[in-house]
Amino acid sequence: MKQKQPYLIQSVQRSIDIINCFDEDHPSLSLSQISRRLELNVNTVRGLVNTLVANSLLVHDRSSNTYSLGLYFIIKSNLVYTTGNIGSIISIAHPVLEGLSNQFGIFCSLQIISQSHIFTVDSVNPANAHYKLAATLYEPLKLHCTSSGKLLLQYMKEPFRSHIISGLNYTALTPKTITSPSQLAKVLEVQEKQGYSTEFEETTLGISSIAAPIFSTDGTFFGTLSATAFSGLLEANTDTVVPQLLQAAARIQEGLSAL
Repeated sequence: MKQKQPYLIQSVQRSIDIINCFDEDHPSLSLSQISRRLELNVNTVRGLVNTLVANSLLVHDRSSNTYSLGLYFIIKSNLVYTTGNIGSIISIAHPVLEGLSNQFGIFCSLQIISQSHIFTVDSVNPANAHYKLAATLYEPLKLHCTSSGKLLLQYMKEPFRSHIISGLNYTALTPKTITSPSQLAKVLEVQEKQGYSTEFEETTLGISSIAAPIFSTDGTFFGTLSATAFSGLLEANTDTVVPQLLQAAARIQEGLSAL
């Protein structure tokens, strides 16, 4: 029997679509830009946007006449942290991150997914490091040029994956960045066979990363455990780091089963 589709409130869905227009590549947008992206009449968009502004979900910059996400999301983020089990997830993963980071002298981080986004929720530098790397927490990672982003693409189901891949902004951050859907598809085929993902200087010259998948108890893709370091250090130790990274991801996965 074909599953019945849920009834959606059009105005609510359109408001959500407006919010989803904003991302790291489009932090601020004008009414006309939102209208074009959603293929909605500008007057319809204006009414919805004004409602979102009145409730602090969007903020209006009068000088540029553009809109961006409002403080509402910061206010609610702590509630998401406590009720969404993120605090419990971090408490399970953090000791694993510390152990792996100190063992190899590398920067380790935990990423989790939400719909078609993946973002860092915790990170650790080695205790006696002479340098410190940093990750921006809760900001979606680029999918075409980060090790964790490419793993998220790998575990997406078709035809959704093809749709996402065809719509990505293939910005070349370095000469080694993947810049086309066909190039990305070949990389995904390779990483599917090897069971982990790599990113060698695709986002920043001199810095590379490796990511291992983490799965929920039902077998669905949950997130990643990644190791980041100077490229020379990571390339020289890839064969040693990868097995330990996969084992560490499995330990986090086992801990999540208790939640």
